[in-house]
Amino acid sequence: SADNVDPNSDSSKDSLLEEACKKYAEATRLCPTLYDAYYNWAIAIADRAKMRGRTKEAEELWQQAIRNYDKAVQLSWNSPQALNNWGLGLQELSAIVPAKDKQTIIKTAISKFRSAIQLQFDFHRAIYNLELSWCVSLVWRGRYLS
Repeated sequence: SADNVDPNSDSSKDSLLEEACKKYAEATRLCPTLYDAYYNWAIAIADRAKMRGRTKEAEELWQQAIRNYDKAVQLSWNSPQALNNWGLGLQELSAIVPAKDKQTIIKTAISKFRSAIQLQFDFHRAIYNLELSWCVSLVWRGRYLS
């Protein structure tokens, strides 16, 4: 029962996030143009993915989160935070997928961070994330910074 579950446990957090995901899915079914539902759904899915490390299940969750960030941005193209989070999801996914897919995914993440910065030039987190992705991209291509 819920009374016997430690509210700070990962399983409890995951259960709450899973329930939230169901609610967001229902909200988007009832109102397919509800930006906030897609955006918050993506955040909840991303939080579930983070709890799973670098597993196949995490990869699938990151892909779901990315699809929801995509949909959120389609509904509200001028959301730098959604673009930044989309880029972060791609960055996380790039750490899990096979090597042959990493470069394409990180290039897409870089484009999302750039788009976020174009919308809000002083968005420091997006600037930081862009720089980090650029460095990761250089490392994967064998060009190390010295």
